[in-house]
Amino acid sequence: MPFINFGVLLAIVLALTPCFSLAANTTASSNGLMVGAARVDITPTPNSLWLPLNIYDNERLYVRAIVFNNDGVYGAFISCELAFIKDPIYKAANALVAAYLNTTTSNVIVSITHAHSAGPAGVTTANQYGNAALSTYPSVAEAALAAVEKALLVMRPAKVGYNTGSAYHNVNRDALNPLTGRWTQASNTSGPVDREVQVLTFLSTDATPEPLAAWTSYAMHPVQSYLSEYTTGD
Repeated sequence: MPFINFGVLLAIVLALTPCFSLAANTTASSNGLMVGAARVDITPTPNSLWLPLNIYDNERLYVRAIVFNNDGVYGAFISCELAFIKDPIYKAANALVAAYLNTTTSNVIVSITHAHSAGPAGVTTANQYGNAALSTYPSVAEAALAAVEKALLVMRPAKVGYNTGSAYHNVNRDALNPLTGRWTQASNTSGPVDREVQVLTFLSTDATPEPLAAWTSYAMHPVQSYLSEYTTGD
């Protein structure tokens, strides 16, 4: 994977400014890219109606933040382990983080993993979790801000690289019912599907680079524990 000096992040498309270097394995200058990453726990409080939590390590849910400073310009990637969030919730988190970093909202990306098990047991409550309080945080925005504050404390000189790969974990879900001939949601192994994995990676600029953070995108529904009464972000 080639690594490049990081240009100013432009909204959503992750574009780099035309002034960046294309040379492979270059390192950031002392006043160039700084990156820090952190997470905060948003696992819901156990309820007597659910199975006991804290049995497995993957039962925890998090809001994660990657914060960068490129020649004085701040930005952040926020990832929330939630089934979904409504537009006002997204906008509130985006605005709060941008204001704290003294940057534009276009330099802050807020996303969710859409994990169907990320929330209290049951599809309805899991979908609503994230549109009110999160564990000890009064809102998604406050949880995102807490993660950003922690990430700022561990900022290090960094370099960034982008590449793509593929993973064979998803399947087309548009199918025809063999009995009725009508559409149904089911596995269609012969249907088209996008299996590209997009990866943005941040490494330290040490002689032996250390991984600092990664941002990935992949088209699938994480449903490993769906309706099993276990909460998990996996």
